[in-house]
Amino acid sequence: MISTNLISGVTFWVFKALWESRDETYKLLSKQLKQSIFHASKEYQASYIARHGFIKLEELSSSVELSKVYVAPALVDQSIPFYPLSKKVIHHKEIDYLKRLKLAYDGLELAQKHKHMIVRGEPGIGKTTFLQKLGLEAFNEVNHSLANAHIPVFIQTTKCLDKEFNLQSMIEEEFEACGFPEPDGFVESALKRGKLLILIDELNILPIARRDHIVLKIKDFSDLYRDNRIVLAGRKSKRPHALIHFQTVSILGFSSTQAQNYISKIHQVQHEEEIPPKVCQLIWQKIGENNKATKFIVHNPLYLNIVLSQYKTSSKIFFGKTVIYEKILANLLGKSVYPNAVDHSPSDLESTGETRLNILTEIAYVCLKSGRLYFHKAEIKRLYTAIVKKKGIDKNSLDLNAIREDYLANFIVYVDKNLCQFNNLLIQQLLAAYYLMDNLKTLDETADQFLDTPAWGDVFIFLAGMQGADYLISIIQDGIFSKINSPQLLPFIQWISSISEDVCISLDQTANRCYAVFMVFEIILLFDNRNQDRHIISNILKQIKEIITLLDPECQIITPLNSKVRTSDSVSISHFIDPLITRGLSLDRLLDLAEILSRKAESYRLINPAKFYQLKAIIQHLKQQLRGKNVSVYHRKICEKNLYKLWIQSLDISDSLLNFTARDLQSFYLYCRGTCLIINCLKEAFYVSGELRDDVTQALFNSAVNSSPVVYQF
Repeated sequence: MISTNLISGVTFWVFKALWESRDETYKLLSKQLKQSIFHASKEYQASYIARHGFIKLEELSSSVELSKVYVAPALVDQSIPFYPLSKKVIHHKEIDYLKRLKLAYDGLELAQKHKHMIVRGEPGIGKTTFLQKLGLEAFNEVNHSLANAHIPVFIQTTKCLDKEFNLQSMIEEEFEACGFPEPDGFVESALKRGKLLILIDELNILPIARRDHIVLKIKDFSDLYRDNRIVLAGRKSKRPHALIHFQTVSILGFSSTQAQNYISKIHQVQHEEEIPPKVCQLIWQKIGENNKATKFIVHNPLYLNIVLSQYKTSSKIFFGKTVIYEKILANLLGKSVYPNAVDHSPSDLESTGETRLNILTEIAYVCLKSGRLYFHKAEIKRLYTAIVKKKGIDKNSLDLNAIREDYLANFIVYVDKNLCQFNNLLIQQLLAAYYLMDNLKTLDETADQFLDTPAWGDVFIFLAGMQGADYLISIIQDGIFSKINSPQLLPFIQWISSISEDVCISLDQTANRCYAVFMVFEIILLFDNRNQDRHIISNILKQIKEIITLLDPECQIITPLNSKVRTSDSVSISHFIDPLITRGLSLDRLLDLAEILSRKAESYRLINPAKFYQLKAIIQHLKQQLRGKNVSVYHRKICEKNLYKLWIQSLDISDSLLNFTARDLQSFYLYCRGTCLIINCLKEAFYVSGELRDDVTQALFNSAVNSSPVVYQF
């Protein structure tokens, strides 16, 4: 049902003026003819809105009015790099920054400013939706710059794949399809007077062989009818040289505010009720700020739709990375293979898509294995050619047109005229995971490489979601547990396992062991004289914190301690010591933190109340003695050394047990990182299959590793 407020007679005067211009006799229009023109204009509006005023959302069974869910994305009227070489962009935060600088614009504002315009953007960013919205705005009587001046015409270039491209004929067909009488003569008159807003979509998915020809046709048309407004939509690759007089603008997507507005509108459409702002903010925190798998993609409306379809408010979890990114990958592959394939059977399409996926997976794997982020475009072309040759693909086959390197642009983008990179690192890692599924020997080799290259972590997580975690963990566990199979680390793990039996912070015993490990390394960081090892100890603390978060997501006992906090009253046992604040730490501040740690150790039950009071009394006595006094570097080191000995005595642990070498610390860090990988793989397999494995995590930080580095079998 078309909303009546969308159909007004505001464009009637445009139609009437054009009709009158065809012949002087039309200036003496009869009342009956005026009424016919009025009905024709209304019929065109109604048909246009019915054809282009609705949008189908992911996971919804029917289309909805575009005006109900549309949120204007941020656009830039200048060339800015989507992926600056100097930093890794967090997309919605980057858009927030551009909006604060007033460098991001509203699309309607740019459409009014530029008569001829190319709209670029990544797949799913909303190029087609933006064109549809521009057309609807031309019928909006409030918007006087487009309404009363231009009649929108929506053109899909894929409709001309099987015939010669003639833009004027396509415009006439569009008017005829919208129920307009005598379209040919009217269109000619409208073009000559510059009264059309021509919206040309799907330029980016035209076959390469025809695209240049069609671009030249559009150039000639725009030169002939220069007074009409023309807006093209294409991917974010380089602009066609023939359209140099077209202004290029880029759709960046949603800022955080725009994304939350979109979440609210989607919820209202799906549930027919408004969502409270606090609930909307909670969803955004989970998908846009706290979830590292989704926060890099939710600026994209299509990807945001996919993420929202996976979000479950009841359990407050996602099904996992694999489901989300497989949906995105399917969309990228599906939109690019034969967009209007009338001469190909479904089996042909499936075969072409499979071949293209095989080529992409190997390219992604080779690029990821290189350890580089950027590649020269000649390297990618040579790699593509070598893979096609190795797989024995016939270059003369018709299917090759849909899998040639030009169509990799949905996955690989140019950051300048020579350098390119994968558009989305997680999509690249998903493709690499697909490659490893068919290459078990390569998978064994890659598992070893993970220990030195953390970028492979997500590859294994995707693999766990696609094929389960059992086999994957069985080939990873040897490398991980062998890292702590040393004379120094094994006794430490045994001590942790025994001392943490009384720790009851979490219901998960492995998490309790992690708390004990965490606090021991906090003590080492603050009081042991390990200036050269502080960086690796800091990394160990971060990894253990991630393990605790994975094992016990609801536990909020470990929170960051801001370096700006200066008084002991402002911190508590729920804070962990941020390694950054240890730089230039005053002795007074160090003693404050020592007192906080003593309370934390007592609350964790790592030390008994008697030892806690003794430790606390000594620390307070030192604070009173040294308050307001200048202490030399030498005497400060003496103080730190004595505090460290006090902690060792309180924990009933020998000094030699914590006398780790740099190699021991590095091994322990790799063990912690491997532990994070195993838990993530188990979670991903659970999200996808529903099978829960908790026996694996029970072996982590457990004294059972004394018997063998391989602590469990599948």
